[in-house]
Amino acid sequence: FLLAFGAMFYSSQKASARAGEDDRKWEKLLEDGRRQRDEYTGLEGRNQGLARQAATLQRLFDTGRRTAEVIAVLKQRTPPELRITTVEVVTEGPKFRPTRGAREEEKDEPTTSLLIGGMVAARHGDQEIGLANAQDLVGRFLKSLEEEKELFGHVQVDKYPSPAEPVTARTFKMTVTFAAPFYGGIGTSLVKR
Repeated sequence: FLLAFGAMFYSSQKASARAGEDDRKWEKLLEDGRRQRDEYTGLEGRNQGLARQAATLQRLFDTGRRTAEVIAVLKQRTPPELRITTVEVVTEGPKFRPTRGAREEEKDEPTTSLLIGGMVAARHGDQEIGLANAQDLVGRFLKSLEEEKELFGHVQVDKYPSPAEPVTARTFKMTVTFAAPFYGGIGTSLVKR
């Protein structure tokens, strides 16, 4: 009986030691997992911060590039009888709208429009520019901007020269929507006052 009791006691001591060793291994594995999770969480936060910085830099780059493109196109396409006095860029944020059957809301890209204001000259050379010709000049300018499909998506005239305006102060306004997302912020008056 004593021999059997001794064998059982020895076996239980050995099993307890093995169980304690297994517990220490599991605790070590759990601690390693927690440490790796915390490290991953820190790296994920850092990655999100870097992604925001990259997006900001991309917007700045896009703003500068698009601004230069717009100025080049306006300089090239504006007829000598038209005088652009103001250029303003307006960006409307993305519109969120729920989608059916989806868990997340769908986001549209920001819409950016170029607002152009200007005047039509009273004369070109020694000829006077009539109202119909002034409106035609604005229409042709609109058509020439529509040809820049890689830069502009939609072009419309908001105001043609009107008969109520004096010949020396006939104005026009246009809205040009960019074809791709643009985060710009140019707004300037091109005429010295």
